[in-house]
Amino acid sequence: MKYLTNLLYLLMLCGLFVLASTRVNAQMHGKVTYFNNTNLNIQYLYGSKPKLNQTVTVKRKFKMGRMNGTSSLAEGYVAKVVGKNFLIRVKKYTSTMTQNGVKKPMVKVGNGAVVSWAGMPKKTQRTGGSSASTKLGSFDDAVRLVKKRKYKQAIPILDNLIAKNDKNPYYFYERGYAYLKRYKYQQAAADFTKTIELKPDAQKAYLMRGDAYAGSFRTRERALEDYNYLLKQDLKKSDRIFVFKKIIKVKDRLKDLDGACAGVKRIQSLEGKTRNNQDLFNKYCAGIKMAKKPANRAQVRLISQSEDGYTFTAEILSETEKCYFYKKDNVAFTEDLQQNNYMHIARCRPKYRSSNAVVKVKSKQGKKVILKVMYWTGTMNGKPWIYRYKVGEVISVSW
Repeated sequence: MKYLTNLLYLLMLCGLFVLASTRVNAQMHGKVTYFNNTNLNIQYLYGSKPKLNQTVTVKRKFKMGRMNGTSSLAEGYVAKVVGKNFLIRVKKYTSTMTQNGVKKPMVKVGNGAVVSWAGMPKKTQRTGGSSASTKLGSFDDAVRLVKKRKYKQAIPILDNLIAKNDKNPYYFYERGYAYLKRYKYQQAAADFTKTIELKPDAQKAYLMRGDAYAGSFRTRERALEDYNYLLKQDLKKSDRIFVFKKIIKVKDRLKDLDGACAGVKRIQSLEGKTRNNQDLFNKYCAGIKMAKKPANRAQVRLISQSEDGYTFTAEILSETEKCYFYKKDNVAFTEDLQQNNYMHIARCRPKYRSSNAVVKVKSKQGKKVILKVMYWTGTMNGKPWIYRYKVGEVISVSW
């Protein structure tokens, strides 16, 4: 009996091992070492290895801010294997970009890659186990899908629930949120309005309807009505500041800078002067006026950046081809950066330019210049998006 028990135990372990191995059987993680229009060379790092002539799909790993993920890159087959290097003959690049009129694969040498092939088990959705049950799932299933950002799959479940019971405000709220995240602002606003009709004290529905109105230029002014209604309610200080920031954003889109400035001053009266609201003050209240189209441009190489990111020490450079996109607009190049001028700075890119911050020349000695950031042009979760440049990086300056 003892031997039989041990044998059963071993068989169970073997079964678990087989299940574990099949889960990772058809996926390889690696690094791109070379690519062209027809070939993609990937160096093996870990996971299983595809066989020769195996049909595969390749995904590129990316990092955007604090987010990591993968995106589809190519389809093809394994043409050659040399040690840890797998040469994939590309049938089709599924992710490309056009540069100077030529389509190029959206990948760089050194990018992480995930190679997968037939046999990899599909992830099962725990919403009932079938496509039919997805449409006829419960409210908890819909909420679970929304939390996983699977809004498209959640909407049919909520449609079915509303068809059965159109007196539940939570059904309309959850569907409105799913519509909002899918940029369907009109449907979202209608669902949030229905939520308010069924539950008049639903403050969050007013906030979400304001966001839905703000998403479309035709209804943007109506967003202010919902935000101002919330300010009349008994809100915590942090929530009141959050609503004021939304009002400032809408006022900015409506080109009402005086209204945006009034919102900034209300925030400062609530929390005092902070680095975050000082950026907003400089942007809307300090009278900083930037030309819509630059007339002058320069290039600097970063020497150092302060710990808080708001002060740069840089060296003025002669003209190079790194920022050649200016030539299309016939913007004059100069090495004479004047003090007290407000300027835009941006990373030098070969084809396009996106402003990172508005700066002012604090001091200048020969080719050495110190730039002070007045405000960052991008935000994340209501806070300035502070760019950290690399030492030696070339930065474009325009004014």
